[in-house]
Amino acid sequence: MSTAGSYPEPSTDIIDLISDDEPNSSDSKDLISDDEAPASEGEVIDPDKLCPFCDSLLPENPSAEYKRLLKATLRHAWPSYRRENPKGMSADMEVRVGVCVRHRFETKTMPKAVAKGWPTDIDFDALPSRVQSTHVMSRLRRILEQPTTSHFFRQFSALRKQHGILYLEGSRGQRLTIDDFGTGYYGYKGYGIFFNLVYQLFDIPTVKPRFAPLSIVSIVTCILIPEIALALIMEDKSCEEKLAIDILRKSTDYGRNMFPDPDDDVAPLSDDDEDGVSDGIEDHRSQQEIEGGVADTIVLSDSENEYISA
Repeated sequence: MSTAGSYPEPSTDIIDLISDDEPNSSDSKDLISDDEAPASEGEVIDPDKLCPFCDSLLPENPSAEYKRLLKATLRHAWPSYRRENPKGMSADMEVRVGVCVRHRFETKTMPKAVAKGWPTDIDFDALPSRVQSTHVMSRLRRILEQPTTSHFFRQFSALRKQHGILYLEGSRGQRLTIDDFGTGYYGYKGYGIFFNLVYQLFDIPTVKPRFAPLSIVSIVTCILIPEIALALIMEDKSCEEKLAIDILRKSTDYGRNMFPDPDDDVAPLSDDDEDGVSDGIEDHRSQQEIEGGVADTIVLSDSENEYISA
């Protein structure tokens, strides 16, 4: 029971939702279920279909990554009941920004990606065997013998003549290479797998003189890893290299967001959060939140909005 000046006790649904165990309530399960459908205009929206932070509709088919981020963020959230969302929650900006960015990505960018035929699910466990197939390995060995057969080596060489090797291999130069020398829709997760495979399969220092003046890092990250992604995209789409290069370039930003580094963590849990709720939540809630005031909103910076532009 709540008292004057204190917070309303969280509902059973919210407690279930942010607990370490699987929620027992069917209502709380619905919040991150796979079969949500946007409400039509004028329809009363079920609060379980709303984002607990921004009050907009949840993704129609939320990804496993979105569910992971939402669960991690809810562990550090507190009740913030609002007229628009009686099951609303709030959290510190640095905690909730990740799930809000992901929410917008899945509602705005993913439908466009699906329309273009970019995958929303990849069998990453199968990538090592695919990379070690005869087709891909012969392509990589040819590039190691004759670097000029690589599209990415030729492109990097052109940039080197324009900007110099020291600039390209510095932090500023990475801005020029981040999209054109990426992994396409395989994202950061694919990048990590490709990176490990390159060092396992090849002795890069022995072929470094053929790529001079590139460093070993540039050979791996700007030539061989993009070439692996390119070969797999050609295989995925049964297309020629020119079209695959275009797909790789255009889908790289999508891939980074769709398949992020699995080691990245958002809203890390502290040892003190035994029940999943941050300590001292009374310090964060305003009187407006207690009385059901206007919902908190996230204002995204230009850099955070880059990937959701048309």
